[in-house]
Amino acid sequence: MTEIEQHKALLKNQNYVSKANIKGMTLTELSLVNKCGYWLEALSTGAISPLSESQRQFISVTKGEVSPRTEHEKAWVKYRVITVLSDVINQISEGDYSHIQDIPRNDCVVSAVISALNAYENASDSYLVRASCQKGITKMRDHQNKGKSQSRNNITNYGGLHDFGL
Repeated sequence: MTEIEQHKALLKNQNYVSKANIKGMTLTELSLVNKCGYWLEALSTGAISPLSESQRQFISVTKGEVSPRTEHEKAWVKYRVITVLSDVINQISEGDYSHIQDIPRNDCVVSAVISALNAYENASDSYLVRASCQKGITKMRDHQNKGKSQSRNNITNYGGLHDFGL
């Protein structure tokens, strides 16, 4: 099968999204992900090679190198952030942090999940929720920084020591 045939076959797969409605996504965004999800996932994971400049741009977006510009890029990033964050929060509430290791380090969602966990932590009145979020943030940053052990107080998403004036 040629690369073009692979692309066409993946675009024919329908119903990528198992849920009819994902909280936070519009029907248009959901429709785009549902229609092109298998193809977008294959591009983002490297299962298929990009054939055009716009597809290479999409891969740069999924790696967090550039901001999303097209509707497909925005919908995919939003879908990934929502689904990964949902999975991470569900597993953190069960005390399981193993799912974090399944997220590619260069994935665009890592920083967004850290920010969302931080906001979730700050909005909660429960000590247990706050502690779980703190541990999840530490695990996400540790994973993002390639396993280097660092406390959540002395790193940024870029691994710097700005909190200490360094």
